[in-house]
Amino acid sequence: MYFSTGVHNALEYIAQRGAGVGEILPGMLRGRDMGMEVGPRGTQLGALVDVTPQGAHRAQWEAFVRANMHLLGQAEAMMTAQQAMRLMDLTVEIGHAVFAENPANAGKTASRAEAYRLGTENFYERAPFAELDRYGTRGTLFDAFLRHLGETGDPRLGQPRTVLGELGGVLTSGIGHGDQQAVRDQRVLDILNEQLGIGRFASGAEEESASPLRVRTADEPEEVADARPRVDGDLERRVERSFAQIQSDAEARGVSAERPGQPRQIQPEGWELIDNTIEGFARRNITRT
Repeated sequence: MYFSTGVHNALEYIAQRGAGVGEILPGMLRGRDMGMEVGPRGTQLGALVDVTPQGAHRAQWEAFVRANMHLLGQAEAMMTAQQAMRLMDLTVEIGHAVFAENPANAGKTASRAEAYRLGTENFYERAPFAELDRYGTRGTLFDAFLRHLGETGDPRLGQPRTVLGELGGVLTSGIGHGDQQAVRDQRVLDILNEQLGIGRFASGAEEESASPLRVRTADEPEEVADARPRVDGDLERRVERSFAQIQSDAEARGVSAERPGQPRQIQPEGWELIDNTIEGFARRNITRT
């Protein structure tokens, strides 16, 4: 399951995949919800992988990509003729640099054909990471990277709860740009489900679902099998009022709140929804039976 902190990405996704019709579901996750560890030694990554441009695992990711581009299979780059020419010039430039570094070539100049050959052989190692963007089996490449992290470091990183990455960056796919979070653990989704009122427990001993997976707050120990969080009614009422206000304001302006169009910034109504949601969570009181 993929998420993004950019509302513009949700709107763009709705426009492209939903023909302008869709819903934006808010959610809040703390670091420890996503797999990080918070303790006396400070915040540790724990079971979270971060390959964002400034992320803790970015350098390892880039090095792994350069050494394992073959895992992309028949990787191809979709580019215009102008982009192809620029890529060829970069390849030749790399080749000239490799040729000049060889002491045996002192005082010599490589032909364009020789430079292109050397550049092709050394492209993955020398080219800027942004130039390695390709279409292929990118999922296979990243899964191999996770196995590499688990085998060479913390075993939990082989199957992380959450992966923080780019949207629209190198070797990424999806609609929009900015950041995306790939949730790979049901426990994280349970937290979001509970916030949205999904998978609630019925009154008494009966449950709405026979599924062994149930909603659990991040603070609840996993070994406590009978702990059942109750949905905060005050939070629900606040969110409902926010949506009602958005609908009312939209109707007053003669537009449809269900067809957001193409805005690229969060509107005042959206900020109100976010503020009310945060306030509701700050006041929530989870009781357990």
